[in-house]
Amino acid sequence: MTFLLELENLHYGYPGQSKAALQGASLQIAGQQKIAVIGRNGSGKSTLFLHCNGILRPTQGKVYFVGQPLSYNRQALRELRQKVALIFQNPEDQLFSASVLQDLSFGPLNLGLNHAEVERRIQNVAELCEITELLARPTHALSGGEKTRVALAGILAMEPEIIVADELISSLDPWMRRQVFTIFQRLIKQGKTILLATHDLEVARNWADLVVVMDSGQVLAFDTPEKIFTNATVIEKLNLNEPWYIPFAS
Repeated sequence: MTFLLELENLHYGYPGQSKAALQGASLQIAGQQKIAVIGRNGSGKSTLFLHCNGILRPTQGKVYFVGQPLSYNRQALRELRQKVALIFQNPEDQLFSASVLQDLSFGPLNLGLNHAEVERRIQNVAELCEITELLARPTHALSGGEKTRVALAGILAMEPEIIVADELISSLDPWMRRQVFTIFQRLIKQGKTILLATHDLEVARNWADLVVVMDSGQVLAFDTPEKIFTNATVIEKLNLNEPWYIPFAS
């Protein structure tokens, strides 16, 4: 079977840190899947995500896209990033144009697409993310939730096959979270694959088709939610048998 994206035995260490962020992480990703990635802070989730579209290059191991090893030249990375899109927790990291329309246009224009195709893509993603009424707005005047939807629309305008979302929902209110998951559901119906790093275990249990558990720079487990949350090793590593509440001193 040829996977859309395959990460094989990835190792990576940040300069000045004694412990490597990735220590042999491997993952195989197929099409049209909802995948939650969980693990404690420092487990390697964000670093793994930065390898998915070539922002980081492993010191050991390989990244494959549709069975082909990734080359890290400019053209190869450009092609990969059209297919594997990364969205960060803070949408302001991805909004840099004066208006929403300009921001959504940026990626398609850089692909050299003609005006009609750029306009088609903008209208499609604006409707998908329900931001049509925001197209003329300056990006600095958007609310936090609006910025999240615009940032998501911006990467979707590239028409990627895989959306890699790093803690996208962590700072959103319940209403905006529901909107994001509605968008995700529409994307899945279009055949997209979504990787979502999250600390929300209920999202991993109830939304995901598959759950990745990371620990100490490795993929500890990758399976269905039912099997992950009954796995004794996972329960012990993540302390899932402990009550999830904040203790207060009496």
